[in-house]
Parts: sequence; C-alpha cells; structure tokens
Amino acid sequence: MKILRENFPSDDDGEVLFQLASKGINLRVKRKIEFTCWAGNRQTAENIVNDLETYGYQSTVFVDDGANGSGDVSVYASILMLPDHELLLAEQKRLNAILKFYGTTCDGWVTESF
Repeated sequence: MKILRENFPSDDDGEVLFQLASKGINLRVKRKIEFTCWAGNRQTAENIVNDLETYGYQSTVFVDDGANGSGDVSVYASILMLPDHELLLAEQKRLNAILKFYGTTCDGWVTESF
C-alpha cells in the first residue's frame, strides 16, 4: 500500500506521522513518544520533571551547552502511546495545561524511527 501525504493532516504533527509511515513504521503500535518542553533554568526543569512524573511521564533534564554556550534548559518527557494525530494533539494539550504553571509549553515531539 502506497503512503500518500494527503492521507495525513496538513500540520507539523501530520508531517511527522507521514514521514514515519513512509519509513515503514506501524502507526497502530504504541511507541515511546518524547515531548520537548523548554524550562528556562535547571531548578524549573527539575520541578517540571517531578511534576510530570506524577502524571506518568518519564522525564529528564537536558542542558544544551551548544556552540553558542547559551545553556538552554529543556525537559524531555516521554510516554508510551499510539502515534495517532488526535491522541498526539490531546497529549500536547494535556502537557501544556501542566506546563502552564511554569510559564512554558510543549515544543514538539519525536519518536524512534527504526
């Protein structure tokens, strides 16, 4: 069966799902989905991690000491779920409701593509 772009929603999430399906990833099987959340600083990130773990996420703090030396701090929050467009939107909405307390939001998601 040929994977067609028009069979997926025309947004960023739909594009990722299309790319996954094009690589032969079965979108009807639960996968570890990792959401990225900007935290601002390490203390906020640690608080977010503690909070998200009570909601069933496995979370870690990531400090980007990249070439610009900015030290940007993010939280990676992962959960096992179906990579389904509506479910992904609902999960991002749920995450954003939790993160609102910290003045931040979810900034996308990834999953292993192999």
